[in-house]
Amino acid sequence: MLRHFQISRFLLPSLFCLWLVGLAGPGTAQVVFLQPDALEKAMFHLMDKWQVHGASVALVEDGMVVWEEGYGWAEMEAWLPALPDTVFQAASISKAVSAAVVLRLVQDGLLDLDEPVSLYVTRWRLPESEFDPDEVTLRRILSHTAGLSVPGYLGFLPDQPVQTLEASLTSASDADDRGVVVILPPGEQWAYSGGGYTLMELLIEEVTGRPFAQVARDLILNPLGMESSSFGDDPRLYGRKARSYTADNAAVPERRFTALAAAGLWATAGDLGRFAAGLTASATEEGGRGASLGLERSLLRDMLSPQPGAKSGLVFAGSRWGLGLGLLDIPDGQGLLAFHPGDNLPAWHSLLAFLPGHEPDGSQVRGIAVLTNGEHGDELVLDVVCLWLEATGVRGVAECLERTP
Repeated sequence: MLRHFQISRFLLPSLFCLWLVGLAGPGTAQVVFLQPDALEKAMFHLMDKWQVHGASVALVEDGMVVWEEGYGWAEMEAWLPALPDTVFQAASISKAVSAAVVLRLVQDGLLDLDEPVSLYVTRWRLPESEFDPDEVTLRRILSHTAGLSVPGYLGFLPDQPVQTLEASLTSASDADDRGVVVILPPGEQWAYSGGGYTLMELLIEEVTGRPFAQVARDLILNPLGMESSSFGDDPRLYGRKARSYTADNAAVPERRFTALAAAGLWATAGDLGRFAAGLTASATEEGGRGASLGLERSLLRDMLSPQPGAKSGLVFAGSRWGLGLGLLDIPDGQGLLAFHPGDNLPAWHSLLAFLPGHEPDGSQVRGIAVLTNGEHGDELVLDVVCLWLEATGVRGVAECLERTP
């Protein structure tokens, strides 16, 4: 069993608790409180169960991050515990943040979701195929319905040169030398494509004339107060990065990514919580409790609406895809769950999930972000999200019904 280092709570209001509503009998509602101590106990149990070395959790209530905590080890060799300000690779949760970058550029009039991406890209072209490349649009890239290849990337080891965007799109050496090409009819079916987000990254650099990481920082990270997050390398994060570990305790070398928009985000759980809260708050409304992205309600509505052909089933059975987010209609009219998993193999696993609510200031948003640095972290994050769904009163999510943490 792994020995985990228990740390004190951070930003934990003395009266804060998770709540769940159960039925004590016919027509009788009973409120049962799950104290943070119990959640902490569950975390250490789950880390031992799945042999996960370190984890970080943040909770969003009423449109604000109300709690963020680290568990276990950020770096075992140096005996460094995971703290609330420890940064992890967020892996494919990068795509949700990158989608927000695109929507801000759409709002600013620099991009159109439904025009061919070929109108914006000059440094590289989609190869010829049996399908029309002009049917590849940003809307379809964001919803994984553009029919593009290359599901994901492994990244580059410290002694390997990182490819340029153009070279990666032509033949990604961290994706079995596959290039991005249209392999399915655009708009007809869901096929997860990190390659599409790499093409989108190049497009963003072309229309702005700046590196993608800088654009993301200016438009999303800074406005939302995500001060411990960065796409790619950032000296401000030195000394706070976790290491990842295989199930047999072997440290995994840190990998770098050309595909920053698809997989290159470093973040704390708290920052991902701030992203979920700020994404759904409108700058046109007064009274928002946290920082706001200021996204127009029509664009947010698009982001949180299933797109044509986007039936995915990723993470949750019956889920579909919006613009950069997975979406699940919770049974019995319990609302919408928005989410994105993150998996940079072999040992970075994460999940961001939130209930958007309906208020334009984002004040009803509830959410959770879980980041791990262990090989079986994908199992842990789903266990934790299922606990959170139960605590918030959500019932009937199939993947959670038979899980027994």
